[in-house]
Amino acid sequence: MSSDRSKILFVCTEDWFFKSHLLPLAKVSISSGDYDASLLTTVESTREEVEVLGLKVIPLDFMRSSTSKYSAISLPDARPHLNYRGGDPRRFPL
Repeated sequence: MSSDRSKILFVCTEDWFFKSHLLPLAKVSISSGDYDASLLTTVESTREEVEVLGLKVIPLDFMRSSTSKYSAISLPDARPHLNYRGGDPRRFPL
């Protein structure tokens, strides 16, 4: 991935949802050559299919038993995979 391109981080609780609803948008973003795209998701079955398109897959198990957006994601699990551009890596707005 080129560092001079803008970055897009798709966040979906399930990889199948990304495949069925957001994959066309990701394909257009990547094919334009303007973006580096990553997917933060619970990986079940579509990892290889998504990676072959040029997306970086960041696996993260979302906790879906709660209705709170703040408890649905454990950021310490995701932090090592995310590339922050300057700023404080402890800050991740929800």
